[in-house]
Amino acid sequence: MTRGLLLLLAVVEMALGIAGLVGATGLLVSHNAGMVLIFWPLFAAIGLLLVAGAAIFVRRPWSYYLHIAIIVLIGLLVTFYIGPLMGPNGWIDVLIRAAIVVVPMTLLFLLPPVRSYFGVSR
Repeated sequence: MTRGLLLLLAVVEMALGIAGLVGATGLLVSHNAGMVLIFWPLFAAIGLLLVAGAAIFVRRPWSYYLHIAIIVLIGLLVTFYIGPLMGPNGWIDVLIRAAIVVVPMTLLFLLPPVRSYFGVSR
């Protein structure tokens, strides 16, 4: 069951990563993007999910740690990029929203069946 759910998570992460890269590339090469280019770094950060999803398929101990690091990095990038756009104290609200996604995904990877899937011992 753990293997199936992790592979499903990998496919979803890779699909979101590809969508983020396609969006970032489309905005970057668009001649008429204007203010829409403000979302380019966000799409590029979401593109990191492509690497995180691929790390699940590798099934090595280093890929376990790489996945956790990328998820935390995406949360920090989103917080520190979107936060200032939301006003003087907007980063706190964005940090809370990013933590709602990052913390459960990190805690999910700390479960013993997931750790054994990657071959990481306690």
